Amino acid sequence: MRDLRREREESERFARALDDPSEAGDFGAELALIGGLRSLGAAGTPDEETKARIRAEIVGRLAPPDEEPEPVHAPRVMTRVLVAAATVGIALGGLSMVMSKDALPGDALYSMKLAGEQAELGLTFGEQEKAEKHLEFATNRLNELSRVDPTTPAFREGLADFESEARQGVTQLTAFATANGGQVLLTQLRDWARQHTGRLAAADPTLMKIEQRATDLSGRLNCYQITTGLADELGMLPSTGVCEQAPSKPPPNPNEPEQTPTVPTSMLTSTSSPSPGVSRPTSAGPPPSGSAVKPPPVVPPPILPTQLPPLPIPTTSQPPLISLPPLLPGLPPIIIP
Repeated sequence: MRDLRREREESERFARALDDPSEAGDFGAELALIGGLRSLGAAGTPDEETKARIRAEIVGRLAPPDEEPEPVHAPRVMTRVLVAAATVGIALGGLSMVMSKDALPGDALYSMKLAGEQAELGLTFGEQEKAEKHLEFATNRLNELSRVDPTTPAFREGLADFESEARQGVTQLTAFATANGGQVLLTQLRDWARQHTGRLAAADPTLMKIEQRATDLSGRLNCYQITTGLADELGMLPSTGVCEQAPSKPPPNPNEPEQTPTVPTSMLTSTSSPSPGVSRPTSAGPPPSGSAVKPPPVVPPPILPTQLPPLPIPTTSQPPLISLPPLLPGLPPIIIP
């Protein structure tokens, strides 16, 4: 037999926890699930047809047509409705993400589509990979705008999203290419802009600027100064000065013998250390004009003996022995060294 009193108390405690989170108790998981459903907002709100289908599904689960409906207490019904609503909400969240892939600017699920792309971008690592992901999203915006009326506010919204994604991708990709000598990346960026130019008249000014920026930076990758140090909405501005390149060292000629550098004799004389025992006169100043300069006398070095006499080895004399008479008659004397 059911304990209706206990079920009523549990339902009332759960209702209080919904109003006051401090009384959550052991309903933490249920409250977190309901909070997640509330955070979905109006983006995942189903239409009237979907609501009717969900309502019929809930009624069918609570009261099967082949059986008599079981009489239950009102709080118990509320608990079942909450559980069913949570299950349906989770299913709708996943279904909304799938359905939002074909959403266009102005649709209810378009914001959820953009949120899914940002989540995908957050799971992408690497500067080049992130830049290419932004350009992929910019291509998606062009595909969407081709199916939207250009006179509507939704078209202007989608065009702003295209320009934002394109600028972020170009800024990151050109910065990576100029820092790493990415000639291939700049060529691919130029081809991407050239490929999509003409698809949408409103997007052509941005695409033509991207193509020109990639061309200018590609032509200065071998210069000392690639950019000016200034930036605009597409990233660093390419330099317009003279392209000065590093002088290249000519390759060695195998027919020419390798030359050994010679050292002047004066340098050897001035840097050589004097022989032991030879004293060099110091010059106090330049000699007077008209006087003959005498060379300094050459003093032969002292002759050192080739063999040193052996050192005397100290000798130690032993102390005299001390002899004591025997303590008892008939014993030998005691000798102390």
